[in-house]
Amino acid sequence: MTSESKEPVCAPDGRLHIACAADERYVRPLCGMLSSLFAHNDARVVTLHVLTDGLSAPVRARFEGWLDRQGSAHELLQVPAARFGNLRLHYQHFSTAVFFRILIPELIASVERVLYLDADILVRRS
Repeated sequence: MTSESKEPVCAPDGRLHIACAADERYVRPLCGMLSSLFAHNDARVVTLHVLTDGLSAPVRARFEGWLDRQGSAHELLQVPAARFGNLRLHYQHFSTAVFFRILIPELIASVERVLYLDADILVRRS
């Protein structure tokens, strides 16, 4: 499936703002998606906004170290657990992280245009 859009993806600041979400179980797949993004980026300046419900200190350190080695500007945004605490999930393979994307307008309010990418995709071209 291909989508050819004439709308500019970059924000007015010229950056490509990418939002993604992951809990501790999805950091590794998220790195796969981000690797494909970095490999196919046409020299646009990328800023990552990673929504998470909290990563353990070792996982966070490894993940942020990896992002630093990629040369990526990034921020890890903590989603308060209470925001989805009463939510009942009917499928065990889902976590509340699948709903973090609905908070993007609130958590990344200072950015006019943000592209959300799921952790389980691959970017094949720019």
